[in-house]
Amino acid sequence: MTYQGNGISEGIANGRIYRYLPAEIHITRQSVSKSEAGQNLEKFQRLRRTAMQELLQMEHKLQTTDPGKAKIFAAHQEMLEDEELQESISNAIEECYSLDWAIESSFSQFITLLSKAKDPLISARTADLEDVKNRLLRLVAGVPERNLAELPPDTIVVAYELLPSDTAVIDREHVKGIITEIGGVTSHTAIIARSYGIPAVSGVTDALECFQDGGEIIINALSGEVIYAPTQEELLEAAHLKNEYMKEKEVSKQFLVRPCQTSDHVSVKTGINIGALEEEESLLPYVDYIGLFRTEFIYMDSGHMPTEEEQYEAYRHILEKARGKTVVLRTLDIGGDKVLPYLELPKEENPFLGNRALRFCLEHEELFITQLRAALRASVYGDLWVMFPMIGSIGDIRSALTAFEAAKRSLEKDRLPFDDGTKVGIMIEIPAIALLAEEAARQVDFASIGTNDLLQYLTAADRQNAQVIKYYNAGIPAVLRLIDYVNQIFTEQGKTVSVCGEMGGDPVYAPIFAGMGIRKLSMGMSRITAVKQAMSCFSAEELCAIKDCVLEMDSTEQIVSFMKAEIAGKRDK
Repeated sequence: MTYQGNGISEGIANGRIYRYLPAEIHITRQSVSKSEAGQNLEKFQRLRRTAMQELLQMEHKLQTTDPGKAKIFAAHQEMLEDEELQESISNAIEECYSLDWAIESSFSQFITLLSKAKDPLISARTADLEDVKNRLLRLVAGVPERNLAELPPDTIVVAYELLPSDTAVIDREHVKGIITEIGGVTSHTAIIARSYGIPAVSGVTDALECFQDGGEIIINALSGEVIYAPTQEELLEAAHLKNEYMKEKEVSKQFLVRPCQTSDHVSVKTGINIGALEEEESLLPYVDYIGLFRTEFIYMDSGHMPTEEEQYEAYRHILEKARGKTVVLRTLDIGGDKVLPYLELPKEENPFLGNRALRFCLEHEELFITQLRAALRASVYGDLWVMFPMIGSIGDIRSALTAFEAAKRSLEKDRLPFDDGTKVGIMIEIPAIALLAEEAARQVDFASIGTNDLLQYLTAADRQNAQVIKYYNAGIPAVLRLIDYVNQIFTEQGKTVSVCGEMGGDPVYAPIFAGMGIRKLSMGMSRITAVKQAMSCFSAEELCAIKDCVLEMDSTEQIVSFMKAEIAGKRDK
């Protein structure tokens, strides 16, 4: 029987089902006596220390074998130490709620706040809070821990979802595939599966109910199909598809070490988008620059507002590791829909159109200047470019530049060194500033186009809302024409334009951008080989002709069909 899901980590595999069902903990809202509440306060602190010990053990266990995964457990320890969260739980206990309900309700408030973030990388952090909450509740219930550290050979893990602690210790040797009922391409499951090269499919409804332990299953993460209890014919077909996929993957791997260029040797710089360096550091030799450094993750991973010194050290670390390659630092993109547990923000009816990113920073000048000072201090250690997000007007640009200059003057006053030639740019993600490209280009050194939000704002369709995704996708012809316009204007003024949204890392659209004359594309680490391979199929002249054809088209379906045919035709030659 065939089930349909969404491929979140490419590959094809077959094996035996292992249904992963973490311990069930039943919680009911109930009151307790004042004397029991006092006992629960002491018990909570005792269990919190036990949870901390478990997390420390996991961190130390992974420290030597996988430092990147060890940081997951370090982040969980910070969450356990969060004063606001502890205070919320303690208050609920003092109000005579049972211990398990106090933990459940307090964590749920923070999880709800974080889940409202439209940025999937931010909202995915709810999984970490969920993980810490479940650890505490398990200890309250006295239930032993279950994990995926030891599994039978040729296992296909089937779960409702996998939390960070599940994926961090997963038995890489024996897991051949992962199927979950929920989770997207930015979930912990997807990120870990891709880094380990494990095929994964999410969104398979009622998988735990429909599949039985030990049953044979095929997972095709290229098409998103899952075949339960396959026939011999289906097994042979899967083996053939896997063989073809592995051959193609081997060919693609060759492109990782090659420069990104057209068939007539016109270079297109490829960069990576990062929140932290650990996962992507091994790729630095194969990319030209870091095209988007999301600084909000420094704030998200901290239990307090990061100090200037903490930020300076983090930025310096990235620049030193980049070894002279450009690092484009996006200033804090927080506020409105992106919340920090330690920073209370007013509720907004429509936060994604609200007081966020640069708007938030301009209203919190001290916070903004602190970040700009830290960035400028780090600039002496490499080629740092500073970029402002959520620009909606020329006034926004002028205000941001005023703050930037104020940060410079304060550093001069303190006699702290910085690179006075640090380039300053903007993200083009609000259509208003795209239409003011001529005026904007006169103010800044460069622009980077955030296709995710630009497309979302252009179509008035929430990119996270499955009900309107067809409207979001339908806007692609319009967004391509707008990007072409912006690039022409900036190029005329000798200013650099790059693309750092999802479309920049899509082998269907990347050649179109190159045809427009855009020579810098930044993307997720898993997209680099595919983009390099697609780019190598065409000469610069051919890409220009393709761009002209595409800009005449009025539907996404037409564009995608045309591009896939062009790429396939070149590869078959």
